[in-house]
Amino acid sequence: MNDQMEEVVVPDDPIGRRARMSIPRASSAVILFVHGGATGGRTSLRDGYVADRMHGLGLATVQTDLLTSDEASSLPPAREVALLVDRIRLVTTFVALHPATVGRPLAYFGAGTGSAAALLAAVTNGGSVAAVVCRGGPLELAAARVAEVDVPTLLLVGEGDAAERASALLETMRCERRLEVIPGATDLFDDQASLDQVADRASGWILAHLPRA
Repeated sequence: MNDQMEEVVVPDDPIGRRARMSIPRASSAVILFVHGGATGGRTSLRDGYVADRMHGLGLATVQTDLLTSDEASSLPPAREVALLVDRIRLVTTFVALHPATVGRPLAYFGAGTGSAAALLAAVTNGGSVAAVVCRGGPLELAAARVAEVDVPTLLLVGEGDAAERASALLETMRCERRLEVIPGATDLFDDQASLDQVADRASGWILAHLPRA
C-alpha cells in the first residue's frame, strides 16, 4: 500500500469535525494526537512537525480539531480536559474502524491540556491503547485518576518547575512509566531542537511498547 494522506470527516460527530490522516506504507501503529486548546488542532505547526518525523519512522498519525475555536478560547482547563476525554473516545472508535487503520495498535500523544486528557482517556480506553506520551501540559489535572492508568506512559517536559511537578505525579502512577526532561526546552517546546527530541523519544517509547506479533 502506498503512503496515504487525506482529510476525512469523523463519522457520528455532531459537528462533522475533520481528521488529518497520514498513513505510511506498512505502518506499525497509529498515533492519535490529543491537542489542547492552546496547542492548536490538526493545523498545529509544532505537532505537525512531530507527526512528520513519526511518519518517517513508519508510524501513522491522526490529527483532529477536538475542540472548536470558541471552546479552545473560553473553557477553563478542567472543563476543557473533560470535554477532550469525551472527544478522544469518539475518535478512538473512528480510528479502530477506519479501513486504513483497522487492526493497527493505537497510541496517544498528548500536548498541553491534551496531555492530561490523554492520561484520563487511557483509564477508560486502556484496553485498546498500547502507549501514551505526554508533551508538557498541566498534568496535575489528571492527578485524581492517574493511579488508574495501566498503559506504559512517557512524560516529556522542559526544565524547571514543570519537571518537578511531573516528577511528583510520576510517583503516584503504578503503570510502567518514565519521565524525561528535554534540556533547554521551554513549556512551549517552540524550537526545532526540542521538537526533534520530542519526536524521537516519543517514537522510541511507542515502538518499544507495541504488542508482539
